[in-house]
Amino acid sequence: MTNGDGSSTRLVDLVVDLSTGDYPMVTGVLVPGEGPGPYVLPAPTRLDRHEVRVPDGTRADPVAEERLAQMVLLRRDILDALVLAPCDRSAIWLAKGVATFVFLALAEVVALPAFALFFSPVSWAAIAGVLLADLGICAVGVLLSAMAAAGRARELLLPLLFLPLALPIVVGGVGASVVADPGRYLAFLALYDAIFTLLAWASFEYVVTE
Repeated sequence: MTNGDGSSTRLVDLVVDLSTGDYPMVTGVLVPGEGPGPYVLPAPTRLDRHEVRVPDGTRADPVAEERLAQMVLLRRDILDALVLAPCDRSAIWLAKGVATFVFLALAEVVALPAFALFFSPVSWAAIAGVLLADLGICAVGVLLSAMAAAGRARELLLPLLFLPLALPIVVGGVGASVVADPGRYLAFLALYDAIFTLLAWASFEYVVTE
């Protein structure tokens, strides 16, 4: 970050105002202070991907913890920062869903061979059930995590929202792995995935903007 006199300092974060529309304005700049907390400067006169310029770097005021908690910060509030991106907000849901699916798949690449080694062989129906269950978990989980992110008790709210919707996934996944004819359970998981993927994709933009 560059001051009006040409000197520079480290940028901590940007303060944005979400009440100004789809592309909120930057209302302040957080910089390191002499005390334990950051200092806030007025809105920058120049802001792009290469430079943040403020008119006077000496006009920094200390920020109390209560005020800092009420600010919307670009780096700290990641979901809010993603909402500001000039793209279809459903792409955020897709990206988070793909990342979650990859994480689950990597975990299962280790877990399924270990299960087959120590317990019993894993059938192709069980693998298909696991993959379909992963799709359902990602589709529903990403949407509900965005809904719970705005709440105060997000750690409690997310499990309460997710567990009832996850029960069909558990039933379908377990059924596909233990019965002799897993076709109906796989069809059930595929139908569940199709319905909730469509609902999550269509409603995600409204969830993150309201």
